Amino acid sequence: MSGVGSPELLISGSASPHAYALKPSDAQKLTEAEIIFWTGPELETFLQTPLATLGAAARIYALADTPGLTTLPLREGGLWETHGHEDPLQAIDPHFWLDPENGAAMAHAIAGVLAEADPERAGHYRDNAGGFAARMAELDAELLMRLVPAASQDYIVFHDAYQYFETRYGLNPIGAVSIAADRPAGVRRVVEIRNRI
Repeated sequence: MSGVGSPELLISGSASPHAYALKPSDAQKLTEAEIIFWTGPELETFLQTPLATLGAAARIYALADTPGLTTLPLREGGLWETHGHEDPLQAIDPHFWLDPENGAAMAHAIAGVLAEADPERAGHYRDNAGGFAARMAELDAELLMRLVPAASQDYIVFHDAYQYFETRYGLNPIGAVSIAADRPAGVRRVVEIRNRI
């Protein structure tokens, strides 16, 4: 939207979608929105009900539905805790934007939605998406080179949110302390992780 307008963000800074609660100002943004982009119900569960009511007049686009998006299953087993999802949709890791190729695909999809809603500026949206994709390709090439030395290092993350980045760059995580940032690890889990370290 650069050069045309600015999107309103519900979650910014260090806030997490895992434990986010809508504020009245957020509800107002949803009520006034013409188009709403969200990752989808797998991650932003707090938006499911508000989007059905407050965002009813807006066009709602789930980025998880982007054509050409690469998705990965949730990791389980070993030091990756069992997620316990029975719904096959929830078996997909929802942190897909951390792969630069997915980021470029989503930018093109966003440009398409904006162009459809605002045909007079369609070329501008598409040019912006092309520029974003070019920047992602440059960043991708740089990261591919810079992260080669780290590929042989095992590590454990606090929350399993980086699989797309790790897969793209051949990194070697061996587990996570907790599967959800809003759910603290229990004593048994901490002992298990400590023993593994």
